[in-house]
Amino acid sequence: MFLRQRIRNLSFVVFLSSSCSLLLATPTSITYQGSLKQNGALVNGTYTMSFNITNVDGSQVYWPSGPMSVLVQEGLYRVELTPINVDWANIDPYIQTLIGSNKLSPPEKITNTSYALMAKDLVNGAVTQPKISTGAVTDAAVHDVAAGKITGTLTTSQIGNAQVADANIATMAASKLTGPLALATVNALSSLKFDGFETLKILQIQQYVTTGQFSTRSTTFVSTNLTGTFTPKLATSKVLLLASGNFSASANTVGYATIARNNTNLAPTLGGFAVGVSNNNYCLTMVDYDSPATVSPINYTVQIRSNVGAAPVYFPISDGGSYSSTAVLIAIEIAQ
Repeated sequence: MFLRQRIRNLSFVVFLSSSCSLLLATPTSITYQGSLKQNGALVNGTYTMSFNITNVDGSQVYWPSGPMSVLVQEGLYRVELTPINVDWANIDPYIQTLIGSNKLSPPEKITNTSYALMAKDLVNGAVTQPKISTGAVTDAAVHDVAAGKITGTLTTSQIGNAQVADANIATMAASKLTGPLALATVNALSSLKFDGFETLKILQIQQYVTTGQFSTRSTTFVSTNLTGTFTPKLATSKVLLLASGNFSASANTVGYATIARNNTNLAPTLGGFAVGVSNNNYCLTMVDYDSPATVSPINYTVQIRSNVGAAPVYFPISDGGSYSSTAVLIAIEIAQ
């Protein structure tokens, strides 16, 4: 017969002296130890034992260990218990021991162990501001902080390298840039501002090409094959125009060329550009700056004329050899 010191008539009991205790082994385990006697003598051997987490009278089992093979030496035994799914915060826990199918009574109260186990999975809202020591929360423990919670000014040393991305920057003064800009960076810029100059932002670039030779004897400007329809994005934009191609005038003839918007000469004060005399071929390059003041489609055209009606002028011209009949017109919209 196994006896507990204060009960001598039960066939299976556990003697719990001051050496019997509940110890916290890990955040999810309990070390339970006790003393076992039979007929007043300490026992040795292996016994099938069970340990349940219950209420005060053992009528409600919160967690059963199931049968365990427990070694008893000189009457002492020690087991590791790993309770799971126990609502420690809302129960008054006891531990009840069984040898085989025999329950040892009464169950033993679990005191501070349950609170130690709760530390692994704190009840929501249990940690309040007074419970957090000053300096206890490190950078690694902070997930994110709303910008509105930050007071004062961040210093350069407080911002890690490569932590500020393009999307985080609204605007930045050019004076903040140090060192040369890489070519790839310059090519990617759509807006530049320099001291003494206003901001220029390119909204679109259109290119128009012709490969057909064109000639005229007209003494007034007529449109060539180099033409294109352009639709501004803003009525306040400026349009930078560049035209290039081979131009030729007959002997003793002066040829003129201009860029027109909807058949309106953009260089009326110049009357166009005098570009060729005496049966010579020239590489014509024109640059003009237009203020269309509309968002409706407009037509840009290179126009040419002769100073005498008897002799033709050509743009573009091809002699079948060194002179190509390809001409190009480029329109660049710039917002202001």
